[in-house]
Amino acid sequence: MDLGRLYSATNTRVLVDRIAGSALYAYALKDDFNTYGYVTAAHDPSIQLASRYTLGFGACRHKLLSDAFSLLLISFNPALERNNYLDGGMAEWWRAVFRVTGIKPLGGPFELGFDGFYTPVIDQPANTRLYGEVSLKVKLVGEILAWRLTAADGYDSSPPAGILNNDMGIFTSLETAWGN
Repeated sequence: MDLGRLYSATNTRVLVDRIAGSALYAYALKDDFNTYGYVTAAHDPSIQLASRYTLGFGACRHKLLSDAFSLLLISFNPALERNNYLDGGMAEWWRAVFRVTGIKPLGGPFELGFDGFYTPVIDQPANTRLYGEVSLKVKLVGEILAWRLTAADGYDSSPPAGILNNDMGIFTSLETAWGN
């Protein structure tokens, strides 16, 4: 499960007000291959999005190049996506979701991470979104508490009217982890 909020404002306007959450269930078919299902929900008035819901099922190959990465995976899934916009409009379609994720230990408490998604609409491949991020994580208290600095860029080929194609940012986060 994941839940996050990103908020930024000036004295006169809200720049970002994003709330997002997800739940994932993965089932290991082999030591390095699993299937999964997930749901996501998001709200982001800064891009005219009242709500976005996705439901996807897919397959993931992981433990790639394990001598160099503590995590390197590739995954693919189809996902049903429904967008409800602030102006009352709605769009629903099936997307193909391709993902590459990696974590590279740098020594001591430091690790470098990257995550990238390519998500074209299946029957309209020119309607696509790309998302990529690179992060530096510093473990503060073992595996329990960490600080992360992330640079991210999201690209939407067909954003709502008045919204830019790219959404870039640099973020910091304090993270907690428990369990496996």
